[in-house]
Amino acid sequence: MPTLNDLGNLMLAQLYQSVGGGDNAFPAPKNTFVAWAMPAIPYGPEQFDFAVQGLGGGADAAASLAIQQHASEFSTIVDFIPDVSQVFTQDHQQTVLRSSEARLSFMYGEILRAARVVKQELSQEDQEKLAKFRGLLSVTKSVKDIVTDEVKQVTSPSPMMQAYTEKSQDYIQAVMNYHNKRVAAQSAVGPDGKAAVLDFANNAQLYRMQAEQALRAWEADGLQG
Repeated sequence: MPTLNDLGNLMLAQLYQSVGGGDNAFPAPKNTFVAWAMPAIPYGPEQFDFAVQGLGGGADAAASLAIQQHASEFSTIVDFIPDVSQVFTQDHQQTVLRSSEARLSFMYGEILRAARVVKQELSQEDQEKLAKFRGLLSVTKSVKDIVTDEVKQVTSPSPMMQAYTEKSQDYIQAVMNYHNKRVAAQSAVGPDGKAAVLDFANNAQLYRMQAEQALRAWEADGLQG
């Protein structure tokens, strides 16, 4: 039998899918996530006084200390790095918030300390390869102006780039259609919503197949022109 905690996690997972988009067939992008704060983190307008008055804007010592405290509390909330690999539980979130090493500022500092700027001149061979691949993205043609008869150089997407864009748009449209059908079924109410529920129940697999075929066409034909 599922426990109350299992049901709570299931509800949070469904909310995560609804807010972030995606499902098991076509999950949301990896950089999309929702961080749950349980039960909640209430904020009053006065707790943003540091943004209005500045850290030194208090009328007296007590007001200045309150402003600094509010700024510190807010920075703690926005500086932590949530774990997006699973639905948050209360214990897990408390652990993340207390970890000084799981903060954006800490990780950004580590990246800066480890970063090295490398300056290296490209060889002639590398320059030719770079020019070749840049040339695959666009083509330049001489076009005669119909009014002035002036010949101008016009740059436009190459056939390969046009094919890539076309196939990518086909895939995006197919995935959007699948998600729209799913959302319509999940949000359907009353007699008018019956068709949307039955449509997705019977045709969900076909909508998925359309998106999968569009993806394969993008991968196979999107790089050819």
